[in-house]
Amino acid sequence: MKRTLVSLILGGFLTLPGWFPGGALQAEVLSGLDVLARDGFVPLKGKKVGIVTNCTGKDRKGNKIADLVFNAPGVTLAALFAPEHGLTGTENGIVPSGEDPEHRIPIHSLYGATTKPTPEMLKPLDVLLFDLQDVGARYYTYITTMAK
Repeated sequence: MKRTLVSLILGGFLTLPGWFPGGALQAEVLSGLDVLARDGFVPLKGKKVGIVTNCTGKDRKGNKIADLVFNAPGVTLAALFAPEHGLTGTENGIVPSGEDPEHRIPIHSLYGATTKPTPEMLKPLDVLLFDLQDVGARYYTYITTMAK
């Protein structure tokens, strides 16, 4: 089975709703998550989805990506992957694995005994979404997490 990695931080789109007075272009920037939600999560229909995320994984209205994917018709949220500082962004040191109490799915730590998803973690998934904000500085681990 072919698996897909979708990076939502790199997947934003630009829409052009109109012009400012004086002829300047008025543009609205949408994140990849906003585009997925706007389009009804069509690329994820019929898929089992895992998400690498933390507290920054939100749409423009402040909705968490896990909630949006979980509630998307025809989409199965199957696992969450927690980077350094965990899903809440408040963990210090090793991030534990566990179960997400809201969605009753596994949370796999990517900052502990393993720093990348294992084949066992990925086996039940069709798609792995990556939705983390990163400042792009070399001392942050999120870009390394995506590379792994």
